[in-house]
Amino acid sequence: MPRFSSYQGTSANTRIAEALDPSFFRLDERSTTDLLNYIKRLAKHLRYYNASNQVEGNWSDFFLSDESFLLADIMAYNLSEIEDRRLSLISSFDSFADNAQRQKVWASFFEILWSMLWQVNHWHHQASAFNRQRESTPLESELSGAISSVLSPVLNKLQAFYNGALSSGAVPNLQPEPSEFSAIWKLDSKATE
Repeated sequence: MPRFSSYQGTSANTRIAEALDPSFFRLDERSTTDLLNYIKRLAKHLRYYNASNQVEGNWSDFFLSDESFLLADIMAYNLSEIEDRRLSLISSFDSFADNAQRQKVWASFFEILWSMLWQVNHWHHQASAFNRQRESTPLESELSGAISSVLSPVLNKLQAFYNGALSSGAVPNLQPEPSEFSAIWKLDSKATE
């Protein structure tokens, strides 16, 4: 004999509307990352007054020593936009038969890679800038490890490709210059000549 449950279900009248749930929306839709980046940008516009009540810069340096703001900067880096651009460049490269057009696409792709590596260099510099008197932080150690083990060889190969492409006029001069990268990257001195 089949056994039936005594559960009657929930009627529409007793169901709680999703919109009434406190987690349905937030008064401020910004994430913690968004708020930290906003504070960092705002600090550049707020004057800092010294003990003599004289303007002495702004509040941005105050936040540079807090790793939370650097983490927020890293979190806000839009990798999906870069990935979309990369896929678009690959599609363009494949569709062009003309070498001149392909060189322009290659140069754009090269600039994307270069700017990404420069961004990591900037993050590493920020992580270590206020860290002279103390041990390195986990974030600085993580960035140093990623640069040393993975990214430095990539940058050295990119530098070698760049030198070959520069002599043929396939890529524009790089900004920033390779010599502006931190020493941790161990750029091949032959590659930067």
